Amino acid sequence: MPKLKINQSDLETAFELGTNDATAYLDSEKGAVLIIEETTVAWIEDLVTDQETLDDVHEMLMDNPELSPTDRAQLLEAAQVDWDTVHRYRQIPQQDSHAGYGDMADFIASLEDDRAREVLAVAIQGSGAFRRFKDALARNPDLEASWYTFRDARTLERLLEWLEEEEISADLV
Repeated sequence: MPKLKINQSDLETAFELGTNDATAYLDSEKGAVLIIEETTVAWIEDLVTDQETLDDVHEMLMDNPELSPTDRAQLLEAAQVDWDTVHRYRQIPQQDSHAGYGDMADFIASLEDDRAREVLAVAIQGSGAFRRFKDALARNPDLEASWYTFRDARTLERLLEWLEEEEISADLV
């Protein structure tokens, strides 16, 4: 099976989506990342009440003069995902906040500078840990750059694990 070309930045963005107002999917045939907003899902459900096939939905959308080309494209994507019977569109999981917290703790543990370790360890205690951690990093640009390199590597590991679980051979570009 040939490797599927997937835009790594799009995939990472979808993975870090962090909202309940949209769901991200990977088109396992084309490698495209789709982000479908809940409002679009509701809109397509209202529009396609009489449609029996995806071709019917496509025709109805193309014949609707009130829709802009952008609206048509978004609605068609939502319909394709909704009518998917062959598991072409794979829902991209959202990164878990516990994993993000664990990454911060692991990063802190990896630091050789005792003072930096202490400041960041205090920052991640209690409510607002993510904001305090970022604020503390912002005061040290080198440490901040190291964090983003560390975090990006962890995110990539999780994405590759997910692709493997989905049995998708990917060439991230």
